[in-house]
Amino acid sequence: MTAASPAPSPASPAGATLGALLRREAAPMIAAALGGMIVPLSAFLIARAAGVPGRDPVTAFLALAVIWVTFAPPILAAGPDGIGAAILRAGCAIDGTFLALLVLWALAASVSFVGAMGAYATLAAVGLAGIAAARCARTGAGRYTAAVLAVGIQTAVLAAPFALGGAIRALSNAAAGRALSWCYHVHPLASAAAALRPGTDVVWGKIGWLYWVSDSGSYPSPVPTPWYAAALVYLALAGVLGGAAWLAGRRVATGGPEALAEARPTAGRPARDG
Repeated sequence: MTAASPAPSPASPAGATLGALLRREAAPMIAAALGGMIVPLSAFLIARAAGVPGRDPVTAFLALAVIWVTFAPPILAAGPDGIGAAILRAGCAIDGTFLALLVLWALAASVSFVGAMGAYATLAAVGLAGIAAARCARTGAGRYTAAVLAVGIQTAVLAAPFALGGAIRALSNAAAGRALSWCYHVHPLASAAAALRPGTDVVWGKIGWLYWVSDSGSYPSPVPTPWYAAALVYLALAGVLGGAAWLAGRRVATGGPEALAEARPTAGRPARDG
């Protein structure tokens, strides 16, 4: 073989490497799916074993499911350099909650199949928004920074009903009612609970422990939250962030600063014989 012979090209990522990608990512995918299934179900099963009455075990399930999709998908999506591996890992973390909801439907008479699927729609939308946020950066460090930022913002959203009491009381009654309504409309746990409300009668903001933790009993009455409210908000956010992530990935693929930096050290190396 002469020095002028071209080196064999690597396998196409879109074709022959799909099976290899699935084999390589099998362990993290399984671990992510098991986490998404075990974390919320553990809350339900422990609460039921402890004799917690009524709807509270289902509420505990929903709370841990929302926390899981807030933290796990963006962190898992930030790690891999390839978008395929990121989607597989983070997507399995979301789909684990789907399996958990099926088990919940089988175990809890108050949970309907339609309600479980409505709750999953909210969980999936939150997870997709987190994935898109994490992929907006072009480097590994940037992706982890974006993921942590997304988790921090979403944690603030989840904590808002417990932290806004003073601000709400400072508003007029009408303005406080509108603010509180929107606070619940963008709250994933409020929407997930609303999806299961026909069977469980869980009304977020009116359950007993929330009354004494946040003093929500003194708030003006908010507009009831539709089950799809948070799902629509987070799907729209996922679309915007997904567009930003696509542009970031395209910039690297077409010769952005990172691609040029990786190519620069090899520019002057002599070609090797095969």
